[in-house]
Amino acid sequence: MLIHPSSDRDASRRPVEVPKRSPGRGADFHPVLATPTARLRKLRPDDRGRLIEIFDEQGRTEGTIDAPRHFAADNARRWIAARMAEEERGYALHWAVCLLSEDRLVGYVGLQDIDFQHGQAELCFWLETLHGSEEFQLDVAQAALAFAFTTMGLISMRSVSAPGRSEPTGVLTVLGMRQLPPTSKAGSVWTRFDDVHIWTMNKRQWAEQLRS
Repeated sequence: MLIHPSSDRDASRRPVEVPKRSPGRGADFHPVLATPTARLRKLRPDDRGRLIEIFDEQGRTEGTIDAPRHFAADNARRWIAARMAEEERGYALHWAVCLLSEDRLVGYVGLQDIDFQHGQAELCFWLETLHGSEEFQLDVAQAALAFAFTTMGLISMRSVSAPGRSEPTGVLTVLGMRQLPPTSKAGSVWTRFDDVHIWTMNKRQWAEQLRS
């Protein structure tokens, strides 16, 4: 069983039954995903050292707006612990991104704010700056999207990028996500802000993009 926050804030934290194919709350199981270039595994407390190393210098990561900017030792410990707690409560799935040839963390991808009632979540990712990192990001993000749409049964996805950041914009565009205009309009389930870029796609659009 996974738990997700209800849209009714007064009645949130109620357990909601989801299909057995979805990851189980409180279980040892965590999906491990693979792409032609990367392996996506569970975040672990011993990833703390790599987080500090990656974020010790600014400008070494590329990704969506949630990418941290700096980590001291205690910040890294709390960042990992918070994501492990979110998974335990069923609100998110988080992966450490590694190269196929080694187990060392080089980035992160996650499905946050999972809402099974509305079939939606937020795709977040960041990667250490590497040669060919945009193609690598695309592989990693595509793996998370495929898991969300085909295994978890979600039907829509959003992502948030910062204006002026070309790397995530290119990846999100190739994935087939569409940037919403900055002015909020009726009919959208997503909240929009003027100082960030909101991207969305649904399962049908994702499948069409794969076939194109």
